[in-house]
Amino acid sequence: MIITPKFTKDSMYSLTWLVIYRLSALVGSIILANLLSPVKYGLYADLMAWGLILSSFLTLGLPSALTKIISENKIKDRKLNGSILFITFIIMGVQSLVVFIFNLIISNFFIAMFYFQPFIEILFILIGVRLLFSGPVTINQGIFTGFKELKKLAIIMSVGYIIRIPLILGCILVWDVLGAFVAEILINVIFFCSLIYFLRKFLVKEHLEWNWKKAKESIRPIYSLSLPIFLTVIFPLIANWVGFRFLGMFHAETSIGIFQIAFNLVSLLLIIPTAIIAPFLPHITEHFNQDKERFRISVKKICKFSSLLLFPAIITIGFLSPFIILVFYPKYYLLETFTTLFILTSYSFLAALITIYLQVLIATTSTSKIILFEIIKSGVQLFATFVFVPLYGLYGLSISFLMGVFFQYSCYIGFFGWKLKIYERFSSILFGFSLVMILVFIFPYLTLFSISLVVPLVIGIVTIVIISLFSLFLIWRDETCRQYLVNIYKMFSREGKKD
Repeated sequence: MIITPKFTKDSMYSLTWLVIYRLSALVGSIILANLLSPVKYGLYADLMAWGLILSSFLTLGLPSALTKIISENKIKDRKLNGSILFITFIIMGVQSLVVFIFNLIISNFFIAMFYFQPFIEILFILIGVRLLFSGPVTINQGIFTGFKELKKLAIIMSVGYIIRIPLILGCILVWDVLGAFVAEILINVIFFCSLIYFLRKFLVKEHLEWNWKKAKESIRPIYSLSLPIFLTVIFPLIANWVGFRFLGMFHAETSIGIFQIAFNLVSLLLIIPTAIIAPFLPHITEHFNQDKERFRISVKKICKFSSLLLFPAIITIGFLSPFIILVFYPKYYLLETFTTLFILTSYSFLAALITIYLQVLIATTSTSKIILFEIIKSGVQLFATFVFVPLYGLYGLSISFLMGVFFQYSCYIGFFGWKLKIYERFSSILFGFSLVMILVFIFPYLTLFSISLVVPLVIGIVTIVIISLFSLFLIWRDETCRQYLVNIYKMFSREGKKD
């Protein structure tokens, strides 16, 4: 596989706004965790999980489907994209209205069954208002990716997520937990207006026109691809929310807050594969249709490169998490937080690799397998939730997440080898090695904190440097991975600017 400068630039654009997004989410969680009470922060995390379910119903898998369809039409018949975008905007309007009304109706049932706070009705309404803008924003991200307009997307999303931080701070100081949801609405309004503005300019520039007949004919192909993608998303989201509800009912809303903090930290790992795969989907779609062997090599190289970046990232989070929590989350400087975080680091490594596998199967239109694997994952996770959460609470929820994603990862590895002839062993070996590092070194590492803070800090930094150099050495030995790094260097050098 040849890593072109264009591919590298697209990856860096994706990486830029994804890093800012994750950092914004991290800083936002710090503000929320410190300004809200543990109970209200847990409630916020709980309701945002419900909001993700509603958002998936609103988008119905359209972002990834549109990325694939638009990429294919650029090769076959680019004029079809005008009609597809036209019907997409109509679909967005209808689905937004339906989901908003659905949320208002079902919220009454949830309030009577699960929630007893006096202000909870207002929060459900605010979640519905947020969806009216966040859903179209997510769909527009898929459109921009399909057209490979990742630079514009990176600028819009980066600026928006930077603005999000002072918005959250100001709104919470004025309206407490209500302000957190108001801030989410305001930032999504900004995203929505900016994306629509730039998209309109792009369509005028490309002279894309729509035809009503072709627009109607495209509805079925769009949904035939998007609905299976939707099913792959909705099952795990429901499983996650059920886990939160079980934890809140059998233990306390504060436990949800602890889990969310640990999850926010390990979610930083997902930046790596997501940034690489975002521009990768249009490329592997073309490779799969034109050259199967090139397609296999591309997938293996991307998985290897992502794994080599994930490995030192996991070790870094593991060793530095006590200091991060002590400084930024002093209320949650607890053994439960550390233990939860260490369990979830393994979860995030596998989830990051599955992000790549998922996009590969979307490119190969193997959506039935994606649905099957997601059902297996969600079923295992729900079973583990029902068994372990009532018994072990926070640890039980963490274990249920890990069990679900491990079974899903095993299914992907088996399918890739059997059907696609992609034998991806390197990532599995590196995952096993990272798991040994967590169990053998990082867990005992916590005992040093009862003696001194300086000693574990020095040990952690030295270990991180050694692991990072090891990963960099392996990356440099691989020609494709090395070319990726060289292209990044050229982007920031004078040579890159001349090109």
